[in-house]
Amino acid sequence: MTHLLVIGLVVVGALREIGPRELVNGAWVAEHPRLALAAALLPFVGLVLLQVVTAGLCGRVLERRGSVRAVRVFESVSARVRVATLLLQASAVLLFGWLDAVRSWTGDLVAVDELVALVPAFGVLALTWATAAPIERRMREALLIRRLDEGLSIPPMPRAWTWWWGTVRQQLLFPALPVLLIMGWAEAVGVVRRVVGGGGCAGRVERGAAGVGCGHARVGGRS
Repeated sequence: MTHLLVIGLVVVGALREIGPRELVNGAWVAEHPRLALAAALLPFVGLVLLQVVTAGLCGRVLERRGSVRAVRVFESVSARVRVATLLLQASAVLLFGWLDAVRSWTGDLVAVDELVALVPAFGVLALTWATAAPIERRMREALLIRRLDEGLSIPPMPRAWTWWWGTVRQQLLFPALPVLLIMGWAEAVGVVRRVVGGGGCAGRVERGAAGVGCGHARVGGRS
């Protein structure tokens, strides 16, 4: 499920390329660029606050009471935050011109503007796993105590940073990088075609103008 969400985040940029500038609020975005930027980014801040507060409350309940329900609530909220991230990214790019704003800052560089436009959404996803690391560690510690009571072997416990990076690499980078590379390759091919085609046309125009000039010179010489 998470892989599909990540691929959807990347594909939103491609949908912007094949559609109009802003699907709904184009005129409003042009007249109020700062408000459009706020409308595109502030909802991500709301998701960050929701995720952090939920992680803090559920972690406190889990530590004091050992309630498994707190873990389920946290996982449910985190899953909804990830889905909301996809919806907010789509609205930011397709309705409020977020990708166009990024291009006005970075220029239309191959795959760079799309990658920068993904930073807020990818940041929210990474935060959901960062806030899950302490809860995951408490669950592992509880399992270790149970294994000790049963006389079983104890597997090594990964550090929070190691667990977070492994999750980000598997859940975020692995599905996103191939799609980004394909989109970047397609964009690079389009840029090369425009450059080569433009150069060829310019060369033909210059050669044609030179030929016309030589023709006039020859006509003038014969006359």
